[in-house]
Amino acid sequence: MSPDEVILELKQRANISITRRTLLRYEDAKLIPEAIRGGKGRGRGRVTDYPIETPRETFASYALIHGEPSYKPEFVAKMRKSVKESIEFPNKGKADASPGIISWLMFQLLYTTELYLSGKLWTNYDYVFRSFDEKFKDTLPDDVPESIDLDTIKQYITIVYPSEEYVAVKQWIYQEKKWTYHSIPRNNNQGIMIFR
Repeated sequence: MSPDEVILELKQRANISITRRTLLRYEDAKLIPEAIRGGKGRGRGRVTDYPIETPRETFASYALIHGEPSYKPEFVAKMRKSVKESIEFPNKGKADASPGIISWLMFQLLYTTELYLSGKLWTNYDYVFRSFDEKFKDTLPDDVPESIDLDTIKQYITIVYPSEEYVAVKQWIYQEKKWTYHSIPRNNNQGIMIFR
């Protein structure tokens, strides 16, 4: 993918506006995959080609840096490295299941769904070792900050609940003034796994 294709996809899919410079900073900070660079031939310029997973990794890193809770870029880079190493060298042991690493994987998974990705986004870790039941699905979230007025807010609110079974998502659809519930399997067709 060219830098412009990555930027356009992020804008269309998640309403995230980044520049080529930001993309390069993310790459330099090891927040996203490294691009392959080369020449097009004598006098024809240069080419930059990012791997296909770059938009979802950019979204995951962006969400961790700008979301709630937020993390410093150097810490997000460590999370990403830990996950990549556990996938590349599975016999070395599992990736540390810290909240940040779980979030990095979850946000990648969220990117592959049809859910709205713009607006406020945060993670609730209270359910990591619990199962979701019908009562949970029908209960309104109690973790919305008091500063958010659901009657007047003009953006989506997405709350992500990781568990050992799957990822649950409660999303406020501001146009309809209602909460929706979604569950995302741990494994999906993008090859992203939340826990092993």
